[in-house]
Amino acid sequence: MPVSYTGADIGRASSGAAKALLGKVYLTNKQWGLAAAKLKEIIDNTAENKYMLLANYGDLWKVTNENHRESIFEVQFKKGGTGEGSPFTNQFAPRGSGVIVSKVGAGLGYNIPTQDMSDAYEAGDLRKDLSLAQGYMSGNNFVPVKYITKYLDIPFQANDADNNWPVLRYADVLLMYAEALNEQGFVADGEAFAFLNQVRRRAGLPDKTAVNAEPSLQVADQAAFRLAIEQERRVELAFENHRWFDLVRTGRAIEVMAEHGITIQPHQLLYPIPQLQIDINPAKITQNPGYQ
Repeated sequence: MPVSYTGADIGRASSGAAKALLGKVYLTNKQWGLAAAKLKEIIDNTAENKYMLLANYGDLWKVTNENHRESIFEVQFKKGGTGEGSPFTNQFAPRGSGVIVSKVGAGLGYNIPTQDMSDAYEAGDLRKDLSLAQGYMSGNNFVPVKYITKYLDIPFQANDADNNWPVLRYADVLLMYAEALNEQGFVADGEAFAFLNQVRRRAGLPDKTAVNAEPSLQVADQAAFRLAIEQERRVELAFENHRWFDLVRTGRAIEVMAEHGITIQPHQLLYPIPQLQIDINPAKITQNPGYQ
């Protein structure tokens, strides 16, 4: 696989995309050393692969700036009535907002951000207002219904916009690499801190350090660093479909969901295996526990 594409091939999976996905698989399998080594290949080859954090978080979401230098792999969409447009502008606009938010086609009100998600951002985090809105104006009245702003475009028609869907970003790689390093052994203000703070600085936030007069910025041990990575991934990658898989990978899904009043049974941490696949090879493939 090439490191990049040009012309009509832009958007195809590159070697960087394959490495990033493999690094995530290693991380999920708790193969920390393999994960760190594979993810470091992407970081070390940024000159060749042209990966970097964009200076402005808001530039990540402009339809005029897709497949940018922070993008490692994104699903391509193209509006225009050909059946290749993205539905996210309409899906994420508040229900009842008509065309106020979505401009063309009604808002469907899916994936409405919770107050807990809005409160997850630290004071001064530049990502908050670039990721979600607290509501919209209907005439002279403010309607306090939150909605996602990462995927706003003016659709050609309902559910037919230009927004690509980000699957892998360089910020994701930096945070995964920091996680893999920490799991191999906590080092106070070591290399893992550098990559965590690289992402935080872009968001306008101060560094987290092993010793800090501000308690919310102190990360004193391995367990605290795990939570720091969890928090940073939550807000950096908000509404990009990473949160559930992060919680499953770190063994925190049942606990965190319980804090929100949702009971998750242990077997629900895995998906059921499609019956069609079991039927193809019943001697080797059996249904996951809890779904029989």
